[in-house]
Amino acid sequence: MKMKLWGLTLLSFGLLSFSQVTAQSFGEGQVWEYKTRPGETGSLLRIAKVDHDPKLGEVFHISIVGVKVKGSKGILTDLAHAPVARVTLEKSVTKRSSSNVSFPDFRPGYVEWKNAKGGVFNVTVAEVVSFVEQAFSGVKREP
Repeated sequence: MKMKLWGLTLLSFGLLSFSQVTAQSFGEGQVWEYKTRPGETGSLLRIAKVDHDPKLGEVFHISIVGVKVKGSKGILTDLAHAPVARVTLEKSVTKRSSSNVSFPDFRPGYVEWKNAKGGVFNVTVAEVVSFVEQAFSGVKREP
């Protein structure tokens, strides 16, 4: 019984340590693989900018490539700007990527977000992409 309890304590400590490392590992310029929607397996995200907002907390401004967002006016393959919370990255990313793929310029969307005093997504990246697809197709739903 004592051995099992000791093992459980070590396991708990190990999980805590892993979470702390993950929590500190997100930075500007990083490219990540993430849990994508079906059919978008090669999609990647890049952390373009990190802000610290007094109301929203830490905000990660990401760009996403390799998606297939269908709408009434065609298909988007890249999303230039999406403001997300840390929890979004923690729920979504799987591993860092060394890919040298080109990402769209996030700055126009960032400026628009800043001027509008926008919010952040706190759902998975795949859900963010689905929300954008709903908006792009004209269907209005909450994220």
